[in-house]
Parts: sequence; structure tokens; C-alpha cells
Amino acid sequence: MNIIFRKLKAAKNIVVRIFRWQKDGILCRKELKQKELLSLDNKRIVVLAPHSDDEWIGCSRLLLKYPDNVTVINMDMQGGDSEELHALRFEEMRFVAQKIRYELITTGKNKEEFLCQFLMENSVDIVMLPSYYDWHDEHFAVMDAFSCAAEKIGYDGLVGMYQVSLPMPESLINYASVMRKKELKRKWRDLRKYYPSQDFLPIKRFMLNEHINGKLSGSYALEAYSVQDFSAWKNQLFPLAAEDKKVLSNNIQNIAYCRNYIQNKLKR
Repeated sequence: MNIIFRKLKAAKNIVVRIFRWQKDGILCRKELKQKELLSLDNKRIVVLAPHSDDEWIGCSRLLLKYPDNVTVINMDMQGGDSEELHALRFEEMRFVAQKIRYELITTGKNKEEFLCQFLMENSVDIVMLPSYYDWHDEHFAVMDAFSCAAEKIGYDGLVGMYQVSLPMPESLINYASVMRKKELKRKWRDLRKYYPSQDFLPIKRFMLNEHINGKLSGSYALEAYSVQDFSAWKNQLFPLAAEDKKVLSNNIQNIAYCRNYIQNKLKR
């Protein structure tokens, strides 16, 4: 009886959560105002992916549209995974790269040194990495490694931030890849297909955040990017306080709360 009760309670919680997400999606989208957003055409793009699937969550449109101009660098962060799961996730990542035919490389142990060498040897217009409104310490570790490497070699290109599990403040979004409804659905259907190890992800929440952002371009949904030159990004880069990370992590399933919290942090 207790098992049945727990299952019924869990099912009820899921239904309530989805209902709340849908409500937040409608209200949050209504609050946004349309503005001009640019596209990343004719750019030599490097995507830094802390974990396997980050590159698809944040930059799937770039991977599909510009495979010949995109290199994904697997930053090989452990993410709390076992060795077996870590290896499995890399195989998933490699499969996607081979299927879509973009370049995938993996850093060595010294990530800063690797990035220095890569940036010196390759022509790069823009480096994409997670938004600094994030709760994951390993995402910030990637930002730090890139920041140190770029400063060391005098990188003067652009830096783009992409959205992962937390929404990016709408005021920072200045570039985007728009998606129709069927494209949004396919993106997340493909994530389940390409990364079966991540089938626990709350995909509906990710989709709703992209649908909300779509209002900015008058489209159904979009992948959001914040692009600026390195010096501007470097001057604004800051690690969120441990307290902020904890608040966002604890409330990550609350779409409206996280969007309001992050937007208020930006105003301070």
C-alpha cells in the first residue's frame, strides 16, 4: 500500500509541476518585448562543452547549420559521473559529431594550456561557452580556463554565452537561432535519441524556456546567445556567490522564480 501511495504522490507531483511550468511559460513569455537579434552567419565558431550534451542543449542550431565552421571542444569535466558513465557520455557525444560531421576534439589534462595552443594555431571568430548565470561549478571552471588562456595569448575575438539549464537574462540576449514549433520538438526528441544516458532531464522545462525566449524575436522559440568582445566579457565575468548557486539549484524547477531571480541579480 505504501508503494502505491508513493507512486500516486509522485505522479501527482509531476502533473502539478507540468501545469505550473505551462502557466509560467505563458506569463513569462507575455512579459518579454520583441527586439532585434542577430545570427551567427559566416563565423568560425568554437563551442566549449563542459559535459557531453551541453553542446547540443545550448548550440544545436549552430551545429546543424554550420557543421563545416564549428569545432566542439569536449572539456572533459567529470560531472560526478562514474568512469563507465563518463566514457558512455563521450561515445554519445562522438556519435553526434560523426553524424552531423562537425569537428570534435578533447582537451588534455591541462585545459588552460590546451586552449592556449588551440587558439594560437587556429583561426577563431567566436568562442561559445555556458552563460555565467549558472549553478554548476564545472561550468565556471571552463570559463576560468578559457579566460586565463585567452588573456595569456591576447585573444581579441568574440565570446558567446549559450543557455544550458538556467535561463539567460533577456537583456543579455543579442544573438539567436530561431526555431519553429516542430524544430523545437525535434531538437529535444533528438537529444533523447542521441544522449540516452541523459533521459532523466526535465526536457519540458528546457523547451519552455526556449519557447519563452522566442517572444524576443517574434518566433515560436529560439536558442539564445549573448555575444560580446573578449574584454567586455572578461570585465563582466563573475562567479555567482555560493548562496546564489544554492538558491538557483534548489529552485531550478521553478521557471518564473529562476527567471526573476537572475534578472534581479543583473540589476544590482
